[in-house]
Amino acid sequence: PARYAAAGLGILLICLRFAIRSEDSWARVEMIASSVERKFLCSDGITLAATCYRPDSAQQSITSRKILCLHGWLDNAASFHLMAPELARRGLASEIVALDLPGHGLSSHKSPDASQLFADYLFYVADVATQLEWNTFTLVGHSMGAALSTTFAGSFPEKVESLVLLDGIAPIPRDAQDISKHIRRAIEARLTSNNRYYPQFSSMEDSPSRAQKSYSNLEDAIKARIKSVQSFPGSQYISQEAARALVERGVVTVNSDEKQVQFRHDPRLYWPSIQYLTNEQVEAMLFNIKCPVCLLQAEDGWPIEAEIQQKIVDIMLKPKMYCKLAGSHHFHADPSSVIAVVDRVEEFLNSLRQRHEW
Repeated sequence: PARYAAAGLGILLICLRFAIRSEDSWARVEMIASSVERKFLCSDGITLAATCYRPDSAQQSITSRKILCLHGWLDNAASFHLMAPELARRGLASEIVALDLPGHGLSSHKSPDASQLFADYLFYVADVATQLEWNTFTLVGHSMGAALSTTFAGSFPEKVESLVLLDGIAPIPRDAQDISKHIRRAIEARLTSNNRYYPQFSSMEDSPSRAQKSYSNLEDAIKARIKSVQSFPGSQYISQEAARALVERGVVTVNSDEKQVQFRHDPRLYWPSIQYLTNEQVEAMLFNIKCPVCLLQAEDGWPIEAEIQQKIVDIMLKPKMYCKLAGSHHFHADPSSVIAVVDRVEEFLNSLRQRHEW
């Protein structure tokens, strides 16, 4: 679009070639799409980064659909580095924007006085959509991004044409009687962390500063990202390829030889939340979703209690498409499973076009 050229943003042609494992052999897949990096200055001063994809000039989009992709906790826009260009290559959208949420990827961190609230992310989704001049759009969300997508769709049902949820559904609810405990934990964590992260504001003498952990090189940071999945529930794993894409966007060099790196995400993202939704609030939000839903879960993904999942799927969400696919939590970013994910999404989106549901 002309606004990209006016902003002086260079168009990069991405040719992603990787091997896709089938049951019998390795098939070669070439995915081509035009990509551009873009910045959004939000109305509160936060700058958000994004990777925007469009069909290549030789590939005509068969739809005017706009897609906004929301990543998971501690991830970034590179979570969609394989899925988004393949969706564009297949002509399933005229424009796809994969966003770095605040404190993630290349986006700004919030100021020292700001709280870290789940609901605040919804403001930035609305702000970016306004800047893009998208009246309606499709949301594709992974993990925390899926929870953001359902919450936004329940809050702004007139804006969301369809939902694609990848190994995630909704915010994790908490019991109402535990509210005091959550508030206390959040305040204590903030008091302790602020003295370390912002010693210049501390009233304590000799307040220690907190340095981000450094890694001797990019490869060590990638190994650490792969190892971190072991602390998650279930039988999760992340591929070398997916981890590399996330880490390359998520680190910054810290010495003159540009080998030593640190993760750039906001360390306050580890804080316990001061605000949780109750079961009743989550259910009310899910019931308020009006658009068609595609729910894809990974066989070795984030585990959900069977009773809770059945209630969400059969009673509240009622997805138009629901299936489990081979792979783990980042199955949409893994070369061995991304094509199966895109195939299901394509089937879902095409069914909406045929039935005029968007």
